[in-house]
Amino acid sequence: MKELTPEVKRQLARALYRAIEQNVTIAGRGYIRETGNQFFFVNSASGHGKQYIVLVTGERLFCSCPAGEHDLMCKHRALVHATLASEHTIF
Repeated sequence: MKELTPEVKRQLARALYRAIEQNVTIAGRGYIRETGNQFFFVNSASGHGKQYIVLVTGERLFCSCPAGEHDLMCKHRALVHATLASEHTIF
């Protein structure tokens, strides 16, 4: 299990704050049958019914949003990270 750096922890905290402020929520979750990887549908902050997919692969989270596609910390990944951490299922 890899320890998060102080900078990554700061990025997560800022992104989670944005998620909470903008009322971003998890709309659903499941597992990919073939790989066993977990995925989450996370609502967009725009509120126009758009959702992004956050994929959990090992210890990494990948998001389909524009920021996530550039490997930047996004509010969707931060929300999923916080959810998994509260369930004691990650890092």
